[in-house]
Amino acid sequence: MVQVYVHKVNDTDGPIRTLRGFQRVRVAAGKTQNITISLPYKSFEFFNRAKGKIDVTSGEYEIWYGNSSAAKDLKMLKVIVI
Repeated sequence: MVQVYVHKVNDTDGPIRTLRGFQRVRVAAGKTQNITISLPYKSFEFFNRAKGKIDVTSGEYEIWYGNSSAAKDLKMLKVIVI
């Protein structure tokens, strides 16, 4: 299984990582496979304290992906939402 987590950088009140997508994949031992997991705009929604509601705010986000939620099993990339 491939799991995708999102974290809003500099969000001290929010979760460390939030599961935003996953896909079950069977891969034979020693083989690799490319998959695509789409993250729609709503995947970047977090609580906005200033507005008092859940919404998408511009800024830097970390996308963590891997085969489990354990930090040692995840790889990370950063994106900027405008």
